Amino acid sequence: MKSNNTTPPRWADRFLKWALKFDSYEEVSGDLHEAFLWRASSKGPGYAKWMYTAEVIKSIRFYNIKPIAAMNHYLIMYKSYLKTGWRFLMKNKFYGTLNIMGLALGISFCWLAYLYANDEMSYDKHLDGYERLYRIVMDMNHGDVVDQFGGSSNAMSVYFRDNVPEISEVARIKTGFGLVQKEEEVLKESFLYADRALFDLIDMEFTDGNPGTFDLPNDIVISESMASKLSLSGEAVGSILSLNESGDAEDFIVRAVFKDIPENTSVRSHVMVSYTNYESHAPERRLTTWMDINMNTLIQLQENVEKSQVVEKMNLIQAEMEEDPELKSNVKLGLQPITEIHLDTVYGHYNGIARGGNNTLIKLFAVIGIFCLVISMINYSNFNISLYINRSREVALRKVVGAGRRSIFSQLITESVLSSLFAGVFGVLLLVFILPYFSSFVSKSYELSFLLNAKFLVGAVIILLGTAFVSGVYPAFVLSRFSIVKSLKGEQKIRSGKWITQTLLATQFVIATVLIAGMLTLRSQISFLTSFDTKLDYNQVLYIDDFNSDDDRVKAFMNDLEQLPEVSSVASTSGYNGTRFKMEEDEIRVRHLRVDHDLMQLLDIDIVDGRNFDPAISSDATQAILINQALAERLGMSDPIGEIIPFDYGDLKNPKIIGVVEDYHFQSAKSIVEPLVIYQSPQYQLQNVYIKLSGGTQFNAAKFEAVWKKHFSPFPLNYTFLEDEYIRAYAAEQRMMQLVSIGCFVSIFLAAMGLLGIVGLQLNQKLKEISIRKVLGARPNQLYQLFTQRFLIVIATGLALGLFVSHQLINEWLSSYPYRVDFGAEIILMTIGIALFIGLSTVLSQVFKAVRANPVRYLKDE
Repeated sequence: MKSNNTTPPRWADRFLKWALKFDSYEEVSGDLHEAFLWRASSKGPGYAKWMYTAEVIKSIRFYNIKPIAAMNHYLIMYKSYLKTGWRFLMKNKFYGTLNIMGLALGISFCWLAYLYANDEMSYDKHLDGYERLYRIVMDMNHGDVVDQFGGSSNAMSVYFRDNVPEISEVARIKTGFGLVQKEEEVLKESFLYADRALFDLIDMEFTDGNPGTFDLPNDIVISESMASKLSLSGEAVGSILSLNESGDAEDFIVRAVFKDIPENTSVRSHVMVSYTNYESHAPERRLTTWMDINMNTLIQLQENVEKSQVVEKMNLIQAEMEEDPELKSNVKLGLQPITEIHLDTVYGHYNGIARGGNNTLIKLFAVIGIFCLVISMINYSNFNISLYINRSREVALRKVVGAGRRSIFSQLITESVLSSLFAGVFGVLLLVFILPYFSSFVSKSYELSFLLNAKFLVGAVIILLGTAFVSGVYPAFVLSRFSIVKSLKGEQKIRSGKWITQTLLATQFVIATVLIAGMLTLRSQISFLTSFDTKLDYNQVLYIDDFNSDDDRVKAFMNDLEQLPEVSSVASTSGYNGTRFKMEEDEIRVRHLRVDHDLMQLLDIDIVDGRNFDPAISSDATQAILINQALAERLGMSDPIGEIIPFDYGDLKNPKIIGVVEDYHFQSAKSIVEPLVIYQSPQYQLQNVYIKLSGGTQFNAAKFEAVWKKHFSPFPLNYTFLEDEYIRAYAAEQRMMQLVSIGCFVSIFLAAMGLLGIVGLQLNQKLKEISIRKVLGARPNQLYQLFTQRFLIVIATGLALGLFVSHQLINEWLSSYPYRVDFGAEIILMTIGIALFIGLSTVLSQVFKAVRANPVRYLKDE
């Protein structure tokens, strides 16, 4: 063979060597090489190579191939690594189990955070053509303030649908509330007035019947769940349902049944009524007034159409259609992508849009999940270093027989992957156990099928393998650098001053300190808010809201309530609404409320100037108002009684101020008191009833139920105590506190485990030193002081950094509250006390064991 042209194909030769047993390879390759040389000389190299390749393939027989494992030395090597890792875990069952369970806890918490964040950010991304689907929104500029609305008017929707060719579909949606009834089955449900186009925009799947054009006032479609609740499964289509929204029931024909809309859809309902039904009974102004914003509109653009192009055209139409000169220039329409609606904090979630997500909660989940994972990885590294010090002779022997540093590193990383896989298995079991409680906590309905979602599985595997690699790198790096001579002599040490080890320990305490301080601050802030003086008397006050009836019926209900001996007084109001009016050139934003004259006394609202409404003065019901101190200050009036202001709302025009009430918090203490106008003029229907119970009498729910049924049957009575309603305003803070508390306890537990591991590492290297000191007469308290102060410095460093970080983060969070506690000495001292107690008790428990050890055991070979 003088040239490469007269040699067999190298790849075929290598394949033969890889596939055949050694003895078979020697015999077969010799024969094939002789045949190749003969063919090359007689018939040419090309023919010889072709025949050589064919005969290599024909030479592979089941009896002469290697076992699968033997075909690749890497398989043999990693099999050995896994065996060694398994034996090491079995030899150190207690610490190995503790190590793996700590890692499992961190991984499972990180998985939960990923599951929640992934779900919250997946809203509406499953819809076909979601990239072209938008909601109409509006910005109204008032100089220094911009009001932003997620909504539109009926007139806008119809005009855009008919006159903007770049829009392919338009769906109007509006929320309704009422009773859905089928014979004896009565359910109180929210529903949607919706156009037929909505079904296509949100990919509704009909399992029974056909909605058709869905343009008759009595058309209705229901979900499979609703059909089941009404005992109509399999026979719903064509059934007559009664829908009672405002006291007068209407009959509807079920045209179709649809599959339950996925929870991660912003527009969803179990009952949908044709939008033509709303058009049939809505006041004319609701349908034709250009700026009557009372609904939501979804639009889908044509393909290859830019959003900016459509927005520009919409605003040109807005300027053309609006008659008010001020609104022509101050109002800007926009399009919000449907995928941004769920986590939006600006344009709101109402009128057909499902309740939105909580960005703060998502970030908090992510931070706590990452914190727990980081602490568990630090623990894993520290534990492994502590345990690996006993394997220094094994590493040295491997190096003596030829293993390189890279090989040792690969072995230890493989063992880390093995431990992480075990941790992953326990993490999955823990996740399955926690999932129902977690679902309840976040008001979701997560099932085990969520864990099999492809996107979640990919993310979970990446988290698991990333954890295995990151947590195993440092121990593997340290052990692979051990000195052979020192390891064989048993003198190998890991220097206690190593900055990485100290940094890992300090990092744990930084995280734990931040969570402890956060938990204490949250508890303090929530306690402060729930006990805040709102200037209202909530004691023994029942609250009934969301009336959807005429005023006469509400007043008759109130009159009957007043006859009950348990009732001291009754009052009613509308909701707190918002508007603006101009005082000379100054535009003033106010909230306004319709009340009756009994409200001030019932809620003990103090009138600081002037008088209350008087039923004997007829003009009080049409031309008089009360204002709060905030509005008096905003108007710049030191003596506002008798003043007439240009407040114009409906029939109430230029009213006279007859009194000033103290600034009471009609919202929660999470916001400042806004300027308020209070009137009796019937601009809004009565929506809320307040019932003051008599002192010393027992609340009798049955009597209230009887009075309610007399006036509002078949609507169910829903009431709450006003004090509970106020506390419910802080539900988000309560949930945050629970989450931070759980994260705090888990991080404390994991940090204590990590400290346990690193203290054990340090003391295992100092056992001979401790024994010598004891033999030479050192007292236990001297040993405690000597070995505790080494760790106390690191703990104190982590604590100080943690308090600094806590101060920055917590003060930034507290700044969003106008009324708040201080991140002061009390919280700082409690944080220091908890952290030091955990750190010192963990260290002292290990030092105690070391000091109590028998010196003979460690000095017998000296």
